[in-house]
Amino acid sequence: SDPRGNLWDDGTDPINSLGHAIEVRELGLSNFDDSVLLPGETAGDLRRYFAPLYFHHRYQVDAVVKFIGGVKYAYSLAGDADAETVDVPPSEQERAVQMLLKTLEPSVLAVEPSTARKLVPAGASASAWSIEMPLGRTQPVFDPLAIVETAAEITLAGMLNPQRLGRLAIQSTRDESHPGIALVLQPLKRHALELLQSQDSVGETLTARRIFAVIVSSGLEAADDSDARQDVRAAIREWLGALSSSMQAYTKAHPSDHDAEIALIRQRIDQFLNRPDLTYPATSVPSPPPGSPIGAGP
Repeated sequence: SDPRGNLWDDGTDPINSLGHAIEVRELGLSNFDDSVLLPGETAGDLRRYFAPLYFHHRYQVDAVVKFIGGVKYAYSLAGDADAETVDVPPSEQERAVQMLLKTLEPSVLAVEPSTARKLVPAGASASAWSIEMPLGRTQPVFDPLAIVETAAEITLAGMLNPQRLGRLAIQSTRDESHPGIALVLQPLKRHALELLQSQDSVGETLTARRIFAVIVSSGLEAADDSDARQDVRAAIREWLGALSSSMQAYTKAHPSDHDAEIALIRQRIDQFLNRPDLTYPATSVPSPPPGSPIGAGP
């Protein structure tokens, strides 16, 4: 939760450094070809070099997301001057959200068809197998959309983390200028609706659909988390309902942008919202610390 505590981030300003990491990643991807292979390596080895470059920004994302609901603190002794928590200013948190949304742009995450064609199956090459190999649903052929989902999930797992959203709710009670959970949900909804539009290419349009699907899946998971604060779950549930309504209005106004995938995503939201209350897990109540060891039974 403290934005100063990171392992592999760069720069004195992590938020600006994420923008730089995105630019470096774009430059690397635009020049990615078999010239990165070492003598004796096979064409299939190219796939294991691709994933680290594609996910180049992931550790900077981890650093920036800590600004959202961020709290600065130090491990102190009683009486120390810094023995209290300090919330990250809302303006810095909002700046972090806007930068993170750039990592959810179709133009950033889409894999160029010419690059995807170079990522041939690794075959039987012992050197080609690696934990860096990107997973997918079109094996043995490289899946250019599965890797998009993975990248989107890296960002959204942080932005919609229930613990983080809970801290936002708390911070809004201490600072009237703090928008609370809406600091994340409002701009994320606007961004999600922009993803419904046709993009500059077929590849980017498909990429946008997958990013949108991961946004919805992440929201559904957070709303269904019985360990999350009840106000957090209620806010996300309301947000999902508003998103579904906006999807319906958008597709009605732009029928050419409507397709089966959008219909399926909206159906998932509506099925979640309309399911019987008995199947909606109640928010769990944390257990108290251990009490009396004797005589505490019924």
